[in-house]
Order: sequence, then structure tokens, then C-alpha cells
Amino acid sequence: MTGEQTMKKTIHSARTLTILSAVVLAVSGMAIAAVPPALVNYQGVLRDNLDNPLDGDHDMVFRFFDADGGATCVGGNLLLTDSHLVSPGTGAVTVTGGLFNADLGGGNITPGTESTLAETFPRQWRDLP
Repeated sequence: MTGEQTMKKTIHSARTLTILSAVVLAVSGMAIAAVPPALVNYQGVLRDNLDNPLDGDHDMVFRFFDADGGATCVGGNLLLTDSHLVSPGTGAVTVTGGLFNADLGGGNITPGTESTLAETFPRQWRDLP
């Protein structure tokens, strides 16, 4: 193989590598735009007024607002309520040693849907009793 043929082959290989790199970058960018999850896990601690950790099943209601209420903790317009209650059958949240996990979006949802909340309102505040 002559020097000219070697140079042409090197240029062709570099061009092919550049094209493949561009395709890989384009495809990897598509994977970043994933669909948000339907449920969001929220973990917390539940204590009584004497700071003792609680146990058992407890009704919990999570509220989402479009503005911060400051010192009142509640402000703006109510966007969504996610109720985890024994009575309507959505299931109370189980608390063990004061610790609990709640799947936000998995309770009785009113008036919107959890999946569109983040898309519609990029900033939200939660009222967590």
C-alpha cells in the first residue's frame, strides 16, 4: 500500500468514526428525555406531641400548592390532594418506629393527576401534616 492509499484510508476511518460518534451522541440525548415516574416515594418521621415515635397505620393527606405560604406553610392555589386513608380503601400509611414511606400519586388523587403536576408547575410546595 502506498503512502497516499494509507492516508486516504486513515481519512476515511476518521470520517466514519466522526459520523458514528455523532449518531451515538444523538441517540444518548433521546434517552435523557424520559417519562417522569407515576409515583414518587416520600419518606418521613411521625412523632407525637411528646416527640415519641409512632407506630401503626395512619391516615395521611398530602397537598400540593403552586406557591410557598411562608410562615403559614400553606400558600397559593391548591393543585392536587393525595389522600392515603383507610376509609375510602386507598390505604393508610404504615408507620414503624416513627418511620414511614408513602407513594405520592398512589392515594386518592383530586383534582388533578400526579403525572402532569411537575410538567405543568415546575415549582410546587407540599403541605405535609
